[in-house]
Amino acid sequence: MHDPASNPAAFLGAELRRARMAAGFTSQEALAARLGYDRSVIAKAETGERPPTPEVAEALEAELFAGSPSGLVGRLATLARRADGPVPAWFEDWLEAEREILGDAKQPAQDRATVVGSAKKPDIVFD
Repeated sequence: MHDPASNPAAFLGAELRRARMAAGFTSQEALAARLGYDRSVIAKAETGERPPTPEVAEALEAELFAGSPSGLVGRLATLARRADGPVPAWFEDWLEAEREILGDAKQPAQDRATVVGSAKKPDIVFD
């Protein structure tokens, strides 16, 4: 996805993959099962798409980096998230979709609310 030499999330991901393999977990599924997470959590961390949350970082460190300085994986994950900017890259597609739905952000808020509020609301029936 990104160059580990210039992207902190990709760097962390590459290191996580190396550590997983060195620890004998030949698949992301095996590590995910051991930690109690979905495989996609491990996959996204390893590709740099989504750095691990503090909880996931703690679990990864305990399993893969037992002899490392305490909190190292979490600190690297925090650095990777900060390097991604104020809006994570994975969230930008959501923002674009919202812009398409709500229209131009320069449009008065009242007009945007009218567009959103004019959508048909589902009928709710209580028995």
